[in-house]
Amino acid sequence: MAGGIAGHSQALIADGFNSMLDVVAGAIALIGYRVAAKPADEDHHYGHANAETVAALIVGLLIIATGTIIVRDAIATIVTAPPNAQRSGPHTSRSESSS
Repeated sequence: MAGGIAGHSQALIADGFNSMLDVVAGAIALIGYRVAAKPADEDHHYGHANAETVAALIVGLLIIATGTIIVRDAIATIVTAPPNAQRSGPHTSRSESSS
């Protein structure tokens, strides 16, 4: 993500968020799995199986939130980009870059 911020690349920033979300989602899923594996006790007569469902809900909400932030930032960049901004990158020719 640091490379995307330094290079002003929304694609790298989005990929960084995606990677970070994968780690967080994996941790949440693991916690949900471990809690769901606990046997029934006095307070939870039917066990803790719903912990997996709650973990999946949290992961789903995180994915939706991350996607919403990425789309919002992309739209803001498109809307606020100056009309005569120079394009640069591997797919632009020298004549496009110099004009």
